[in-house]
Amino acid sequence: MLYNKGNTCYGTIGIADEKIQNAFLLISPNPTNGIFYLSKDLSYDEIKIYNTYGQAVAFEISNKNEINISAAPTGLYFVKVSDGKKYVAKVMKE
Repeated sequence: MLYNKGNTCYGTIGIADEKIQNAFLLISPNPTNGIFYLSKDLSYDEIKIYNTYGQAVAFEISNKNEINISAAPTGLYFVKVSDGKKYVAKVMKE
């Protein structure tokens, strides 16, 4: 569950509660059939995808912005990106 408080978004991602930046991390297309693109131009330290149960989901990265979750079942996912700060966005897989 995520909730906003000012310019900061708090929520449960995976196991631990983390402070997450409320950033302009955009995903397109959203909803997706499996391949989507991250619009934020960051030097990513880490990209993780979680299902609504907080479980990490396997995915492929073709380049820094193209993510493939075609093997994942239909549903809502959270994309967590880190570049020293943490950013999160939701993506719906059809």
